[in-house]
Amino acid sequence: MLYISGTASKLGRNNAYHHCTVLVNVDQTKLRQSLFRNLKGVESKATSSLRAEVMNLKLLCPDIDTIKVIEAVSNYYKQLHEVSIHTSFLKR
Repeated sequence: MLYISGTASKLGRNNAYHHCTVLVNVDQTKLRQSLFRNLKGVESKATSSLRAEVMNLKLLCPDIDTIKVIEAVSNYYKQLHEVSIHTSFLKR
C-alpha cells in the first residue's frame, strides 16, 4: 500500500491542533532527506511516526495540481459545514 497523505495532532488542555499533508508533486528525494535526519539526542513527547511508502497524487491523476486539491477540499468542507470559504487568493 502506498500513501499520499498523512496527519498529525496535538491535544492540549484547552485546545487542539490538527494538520494534514497531501503529497501532490513533492520531490521524494528531498522529502526522505528531511524525514530521515539523524535526530540522535533529540527528545520529544510526540507519538512516533509510522514509516510508510509514499507516492505523489500526480502519479494517479496527472492533471492535478495543488490549487485543484485546495479547492476540492475547501468545496467539500463548505458543503459539509454550510460555511463560506474564499479561495480567490490562490494563484494559478
